[in-house]
Amino acid sequence: MNFNGFNEGKLVLNVPVNWNVVIKFTNKDANLTHSAEVVDSVKPMPAGPMDPAFPRAASARLMEGLGAGASDSLRFVASKPGTYLIFCAVPGHGLAGMWLRLKVSATDKRPTLIATTS
Repeated sequence: MNFNGFNEGKLVLNVPVNWNVVIKFTNKDANLTHSAEVVDSVKPMPAGPMDPAFPRAASARLMEGLGAGASDSLRFVASKPGTYLIFCAVPGHGLAGMWLRLKVSATDKRPTLIATTS
């Protein structure tokens, strides 16, 4: 699985603090279930679901994942500056590289999306 072609933190979504964030998540993998959750950036990488960093920052069925073609939306206020992960919470998937970064900035005035090499 990847997020719009990106994995292992190679896409960074930057948003201003207190920004209303909506992430539309659709599982386009015909073979595996997947989920999406925003969590604190911790080491080691979580092996499965944990408490979301913000209320409502998680898709349905985090542990089991959504089946092929299923969709859900994460809708939350990015109320705390910091660096977070948007990752697949199905056990083992985040560890396999199914994650991106979310940065909540106290100084930025508009959102940006940045592709990185690392």
